[in-house]
Amino acid sequence: MLLLLSYFGLSLVVTLPFNVAVWLLQAEQRFDAILTIRLLNQGSFILLTLLLYWLGKISLLGIVYSFLASSLLTSVVTLVMGWARLGAIRHKTMECVREVFHFGKYSFGTFLCATLLRSSDTFIIKFMLGPAALAVYNLPQRLLEIIEIPLRSGLATAMPDMSAAVNRKRNDEVAHTLKKYAGSLTLLFIPITLGVLVFADVIVLAIGGQKYVHTEAANIYRIMIICALLFPIERFLGVTLDIINKPQLNLIKVLIALTINTTADILCIKLTGSIYGAAVASAFTLVASLGYGYWVLNKYLPLHYQDTFPLALAEFRSRLTVLFQKVRLITNRNPTL
Repeated sequence: MLLLLSYFGLSLVVTLPFNVAVWLLQAEQRFDAILTIRLLNQGSFILLTLLLYWLGKISLLGIVYSFLASSLLTSVVTLVMGWARLGAIRHKTMECVREVFHFGKYSFGTFLCATLLRSSDTFIIKFMLGPAALAVYNLPQRLLEIIEIPLRSGLATAMPDMSAAVNRKRNDEVAHTLKKYAGSLTLLFIPITLGVLVFADVIVLAIGGQKYVHTEAANIYRIMIICALLFPIERFLGVTLDIINKPQLNLIKVLIALTINTTADILCIKLTGSIYGAAVASAFTLVASLGYGYWVLNKYLPLHYQDTFPLALAEFRSRLTVLFQKVRLITNRNPTL
């Protein structure tokens, strides 16, 4: 806590420029520049940490200094490259500041509640079942990155298109983009889910080691990966509420999820006496969050989910056709291939 209080303010200052740059570049769909920022930030942090280790001076405070130094380096580069748009500050208006503040107070609340939602399982399991059970539960949670990485990429790609459609007042186009991306990601996750269901034990052994083999980790991973099929639609519903300028409704959605998850965790763990209760509770949370998100967003957008997967299949066919055409073109230019 003392470490947090000592360095939180400085951390905010040195990370703000490159975070703002990432937001702006995402809106412009400059994913090449975003990749450069991420590689510079993470790469310099890892190198500084390895240097401390090599010099035999590794410590918690040293890690903090490495983080601050890598963040400062990244922010300086983004400012020099003009990606953070520092010069735009002189064009601010009080009306714009008020608009950002009112939107920000809800989005901050959403972010805070979402963080508590992700941490609630950890606190409850540790309190009710102990640290050993928490260690077993944390492994499949980490393995869910196989879903989270493409999901975050899909959200980052879709958001600029949806925002542009909102600005043109094309609600039908917003709904179309939502269904296309959410459906495509869900279809993408189906073979991943099937693979995990079959090979969960092997994955747990490979990543976690022998100590996790005869635990609940593999079965918890199977439950989580099935629930993850709902992630794309549930996440897109929340993001779309923000995009159509209804962040207060997204905050309510996350508050509902947090309340249900906390309550369900306690009840299900008491009933099962194991971490299976926490995994089952996640399913209730997802369904409730998805149900509220669909109900409230349907008041503003023409959502008809029966055409979601046909749209997604059409998108897959279109992309495969383009891919085959490129392969054919390359093959024709290089007959020896």
